[in-house]
Amino acid sequence: KEGDDIARADLCYGHNTNEGCQKWDEAEMPTCRNPGDKFESKPVYGNPNMVYDITNASYGISDCQAICWSNCSCFGFKSYYDNGTGCVILLSTKGLNIASSGDYVFSILVKNTDHKGINVPN
Repeated sequence: KEGDDIARADLCYGHNTNEGCQKWDEAEMPTCRNPGDKFESKPVYGNPNMVYDITNASYGISDCQAICWSNCSCFGFKSYYDNGTGCVILLSTKGLNIASSGDYVFSILVKNTDHKGINVPN
């Protein structure tokens, strides 16, 4: 079909091959991430001191996700520019208010609390 995505990079976390995602080797999974961890879009009120801006317009949202996923200090991300490029990396949740509405919409890391005992097949 015209307009379909081949793979939705925003759904790829390295621990599955759903939706055309590429599975990473176990060694490539950051030690701070677990199978089932994912990002969810949440409106937030935050403090500008809690973020790191990457103003490089060649970075897209999938780059932001990859940067955050591999950085154990990252709790979320969003695009820096309105056109979806650049990254804003959320480095702290101190003082962060996730609400039904907010100043910004971040993809916030949601830890899988049920990961113990999950075997990730090769």
